[in-house]
Amino acid sequence: MLRIRLVNELPPNRDPLPHDHNLPNRLSTTNLHTHGLHVSPDGIADNVLREMEPGQTYDIEVPIPASHPPGTYWYHPHRHGSANVQVAGGMAGALILEGDFADVPEIARARERVLILQQLAFDALGTVESFDTVWPNQAARLFTVNGQLMPTIAMRPGEVQRWRIIHAGFHDSTPIGLDHHVLHEIAADGIALPRVRTQDSILVVPGQRTDVLVKAGSPGTYALRSLPFDQGEGPNRIWVLARVVVGGDPLPMNVPAALPRDRSRRSARTNSPARARSLSRHDRPPPWGTISASSASWLTIACSIPIGSTSAFASARSRSGRSPISTRPTTPSTFIPIPSS
Repeated sequence: MLRIRLVNELPPNRDPLPHDHNLPNRLSTTNLHTHGLHVSPDGIADNVLREMEPGQTYDIEVPIPASHPPGTYWYHPHRHGSANVQVAGGMAGALILEGDFADVPEIARARERVLILQQLAFDALGTVESFDTVWPNQAARLFTVNGQLMPTIAMRPGEVQRWRIIHAGFHDSTPIGLDHHVLHEIAADGIALPRVRTQDSILVVPGQRTDVLVKAGSPGTYALRSLPFDQGEGPNRIWVLARVVVGGDPLPMNVPAALPRDRSRRSARTNSPARARSLSRHDRPPPWGTISASSASWLTIACSIPIGSTSAFASARSRSGRSPISTRPTTPSTFIPIPSS
């Protein structure tokens, strides 16, 4: 069971309900959707029809079946009329159900990183308060990784890392690639692949997840880039998403030659209750000042983590002795690995 308490600290709405609910409206009214999970949409579970008003607190209880596939998922607002603006303000985070490749030693030993790609749109005042701000393709926007512009990812020569990449942006589809390296894809949209797919680049679209293994090459600095792409509105802007610095003592590791084809060999998760977690949506800017969007909407977990932080609700195995749902936020200034189970 995933239990969440959502505290909506966004400012009061300045507009009444419109006659046409298909028009953008009430941009401080929100809700929460667990993207990719096969769970109930009823009641107080993953119900995208709930209206969570500013100044109010709401409980969310999402039963996760013991048979649910492990993998990389995410959460975001899904309230009709305001979701696009809120996602463009950074309201999103990671949901990790662990154990998909616990039986593959090369993956189980790899250091994990959760990389949330976001497109943060803003107007001339540095705010995200209008649907017109996010819709035009030429609108000013930042392409961030975990809320940071061009963060640094450290690797050692020969090291293999697992990157859980989540496209939590609102508009642009983009191929991504790493200079002088290939990406070994092992899962897509939370589904483990039957074999490793090795590619120079991978096209990711909003909402999509891709899990890749990266084997570091020679010492040096390499760019993780968005690559040229035209989705019918003219070429997208090209970004350096992150810098990968390879250095230190070599750490020889291998990418698995094959993946298990029978993914049913997984131990069941416990369904015992987990402690409640509190989510707060508010309009306080992040303390480090890298995003110039003073009135954007930020999603925080439990301890008021600002925009760009990552919170993984990890479903632990019953044999681990841990609580079945755990929250592990990362700091905005660094990447913190999420150890394998």
